[in-house]
Amino acid sequence: MGVLSLHNECPPIDHGPTTDAICRGLLLGEEGTSEMLRAIAECVSALAAMDDTVGSIISAFAVEENRSSEPQVEMLPNPSVSYARVFDALVPTTSRINVAIIKYRSWLAYAQQARHDGRGKDFTSALERESGSDFNTLVTRRIELLRKLGVRIKILREFKESGFRMLCAYDYPSFFTLFMAPVRDVAIAVNDLYSEVVRGALASHQAFFQVCRLMGEENGHEFGVTSYDLGRGAGKSVGRPESEPAASEVAVAPGAPISGVNLELQASAHQSGT
Repeated sequence: MGVLSLHNECPPIDHGPTTDAICRGLLLGEEGTSEMLRAIAECVSALAAMDDTVGSIISAFAVEENRSSEPQVEMLPNPSVSYARVFDALVPTTSRINVAIIKYRSWLAYAQQARHDGRGKDFTSALERESGSDFNTLVTRRIELLRKLGVRIKILREFKESGFRMLCAYDYPSFFTLFMAPVRDVAIAVNDLYSEVVRGALASHQAFFQVCRLMGEENGHEFGVTSYDLGRGAGKSVGRPESEPAASEVAVAPGAPISGVNLELQASAHQSGT
């Protein structure tokens, strides 16, 4: 599972009749999320370039203030260079946003089919408990915020040529007045989208630990405890013997391998004399 992924069902832990279908759904989600994160990264790069532009303008003021001779333009920092990088960073962003939206829409259709086939019901119930929203709402919210970010980027681009003219004319007050709002709006849109991504991903991870590892493990079906062969990275679903304590009763250190739980339980039982 990806760090910032959102899921509608447990990932496969062994090959079975539904493995290919589940993997197709997971792939749609991961592809959509990766494109979205790249779009966010490009926006952050653009915001950093705009800060570089502001720094160049401030440096230009400082140089001009301390110069006693005739102005020498070549000595001044050139804000236009970093300003151009703002829009260079955003060249692929709109396309990435569109790809992410398409992937997410296909993912919604896939999740609907999975529910129709009887898969992922326990997972999506746990996801809704953790997030306060169902899977469809979480994905739709990402789509909505991606569209909002796309609009903010489009508005910012509308001022590109005006910004170059202002910088060339050293009309810095007008430059700040023009760009203050659209740059701020891009930053807010990025923050809103990324916050929603983290919120959904955290809920998805909580649902995974609740359902894919614990619920139904006694029955040995797809929501059983996962036992990993750390040497080969393979996994399979295993049931818990009735004599073994429930996993929810065992404190496992973060990052501890699941296959080591039984050893810890045995050591603890030996020390306590039970």
